[in-house]
Amino acid sequence: MKKLIQLGWARKPHGLKGHALFHLFSGPETALIKGSKIVLKPLEGSSLNGEQDFVIEEIHIGNDIRVKLVGIMDRTELEKLLPFEIYCDEADLPELEEGEFYVSDLLGLEVQNVEGQKVGKLSDFYETAAHTVFVIKTNRGELVDVPYVEAFFKEVDLENSVVTVEMPEEME
Repeated sequence: MKKLIQLGWARKPHGLKGHALFHLFSGPETALIKGSKIVLKPLEGSSLNGEQDFVIEEIHIGNDIRVKLVGIMDRTELEKLLPFEIYCDEADLPELEEGEFYVSDLLGLEVQNVEGQKVGKLSDFYETAAHTVFVIKTNRGELVDVPYVEAFFKEVDLENSVVTVEMPEEME
């Protein structure tokens, strides 16, 4: 069974030949190449009928990431599919080094403070120009945004499904 990892999304076409502008969480450091298999999931306004598999025909990485998919002949055809989220099967991604993980592997993990007290769960994330920012849903139901930097994230223990975080002062 596939374990889908979200890579990003696309909302806009580029040019007339059916290229899409991909917004990838990894930015230009993507593992996607010509021939990569991806899964598209529709966002509101898309005519995609559920998840659909595609193969990358061309990928251009520069100031933006432009992608042409096999079978999409022109802008009009692409516009029917937009907007969509971009996923791939974890098995199709490069093998991770020791201590590395995918951001999506952390979602749902228990969050504890440096004293070992459980404070909530990692519920979401988003990208900024500087950092990945995780959203912690606290045990009190509050949402707290914490940048993924060494000053806050002290340890990630995937084996025990827990992340140790130095909580921001306003959370204490």
